[in-house]
Amino acid sequence: MKTSKLYISIILTSILSISSTYAGEVDGKSLLNSIKSNDHENVKSIDEFFNGYISGVADTTINLSWCPPHSLKGSQLQKIIGKYYRTHSDRPGNETASAKDLVIEALTDAYPCKK
Repeated sequence: MKTSKLYISIILTSILSISSTYAGEVDGKSLLNSIKSNDHENVKSIDEFFNGYISGVADTTINLSWCPPHSLKGSQLQKIIGKYYRTHSDRPGNETASAKDLVIEALTDAYPCKK
């Protein structure tokens, strides 16, 4: 069972890597702006995009990079990531890093897997 989860995660991660190559990788600056901004014309569509993006990254890395409690709801992910970046906003490289790496970093910080 664990092996099949690992294979599925590898496949999904590969798909994310391929799609980001062709569709243009989302950068950290775009992710951070979407979390802290309310003045976009299309806030709803931006929020929906990034909620979907965050959920996709979270789904492909759950129990590999981060290990949340069973009670965690998907709707809490953006708040967890937003809180992480508000407390780490001065970290060099946030705006130039890939959004995928920033999401994984925030989730791993909040819910590290026990070794």
